[in-house]
Amino acid sequence: MWKLLRKRLSSNDSTNLAYLVYAEWGPNRSIPRHERLRHEFPQADEGTRKAWIAEFERVYKKISDLAEQGGPKTYSLPAFSKLMRQDFPWMDDQSLSFAHTVMGYYAFVDGYA
Repeated sequence: MWKLLRKRLSSNDSTNLAYLVYAEWGPNRSIPRHERLRHEFPQADEGTRKAWIAEFERVYKKISDLAEQGGPKTYSLPAFSKLMRQDFPWMDDQSLSFAHTVMGYYAFVDGYA
């Protein structure tokens, strides 16, 4: 799946693609994130992958914080995107849409929505 996606993305979008690999749901979710990143980005050195993971953990912290504030009831996709881009300007529309879905899931499952 990611090979097809890579064809649609420019080389400047590796952080977004790495985020989507890191955050993906489905059968690959059982594979540890660092292993998924190593498999999908063999050209990236360990330091780069560790930096991505640290950044993506910050993304998930912000998603969780916004979920606690009501999730999509409080933050439409445009409002959420504006907030996220303040801290994570590298996020493209696809990453933001996925992150918004994750926020909605957390808000629903944790009873904030």
